[in-house]
Amino acid sequence: MPIRVQAFYTTASTGNTFVSNNIGYSSASVASPDTTAEILFDNATTSNLTLKASWVNPTPGIPSSNFVSTGTYLVNYSTNSGQVQVYGDYTVSGSTLTLDYATQLYASSATTPKTMRGSGWTTLRVDSTNDANAASQLVTVTWDGAKL
Repeated sequence: MPIRVQAFYTTASTGNTFVSNNIGYSSASVASPDTTAEILFDNATTSNLTLKASWVNPTPGIPSSNFVSTGTYLVNYSTNSGQVQVYGDYTVSGSTLTLDYATQLYASSATTPKTMRGSGWTTLRVDSTNDANAASQLVTVTWDGAKL
């Protein structure tokens, strides 16, 4: 079995969000650490990443040497209740980042469904979200060819 150096590497990539990932863990949630880092950023470019409800193996974890470029950051809304970890050059502008143990760190949200194959899907929509139960969901609609 090959030895992984890092689980995730990014270069010049912004606006990414990972939800409900086990970084540095097996699919059975057993520690499976990488040798150098679990998340590694290219120091010559600007990148940022937001983690929500994701585990990151602390050994070797996320090296602070990742965050040398202006605008490079990682925000980890932890799986531990009430914790958020901010690495790098993160700026709050035009709003407030409130950290309060009694307040949720992020609200549930939904994106407009996207037709991946075919056309004519006019009624695909998300009617509501539920903050208490949603971490991540993938909904797949399959048409079997029969008329409705």
